[in-house]
Amino acid sequence: MFPRSEGTASATGQGYQVLAAIMLGGIMGPIDASIVNVILPTITGFFSAPLATAQWVPLIYLLTMSSLLLFYGRLGDILGYKRVYLSGLVCFIVASGLCGLAPTIYWLIAFRALQGIGAGMMMAVPYAILTATFPPQERGRALGINAISISAGLAIGPTLGGLLTSLWSWRLAFLINIPIRNPALP
Repeated sequence: MFPRSEGTASATGQGYQVLAAIMLGGIMGPIDASIVNVILPTITGFFSAPLATAQWVPLIYLLTMSSLLLFYGRLGDILGYKRVYLSGLVCFIVASGLCGLAPTIYWLIAFRALQGIGAGMMMAVPYAILTATFPPQERGRALGINAISISAGLAIGPTLGGLLTSLWSWRLAFLINIPIRNPALP
């Protein structure tokens, strides 16, 4: 679904389908970066974990995601952006399910690291995909629209985390990522 050559998609056709697919996956990473901040006290209480240990739940996600961005960007140059993006999406969704089923705080921290690895893949290559998809005169608009999904994800995360935790459990904050089917997947 992601074109390889530069500027091959028109603004009214495949380009906006690619943009929608990128935005759907791109909003998940920022939501999960901010969703945990509100539910961390609930997770700490559930596992009866010291706060110093529980703070690794959001921290390990951000550390793994941000420290691997350059590596995944280069990997996209070598293997293809679509492959890196879709691998990250699958890794993120699987890790989200594992986070939601974590039996201990230590497993949750490990699964959050895995989730951060997947999020890093999804966050590293969208700009390259959009640059290759849209012609020069439409790139600014596409990149700006994509940036909206990232900002929206960061803004939605805390409210969504609080709502889902109050409705059922902190586990739902991770399990919501599973049913999302990205249009980029076959």
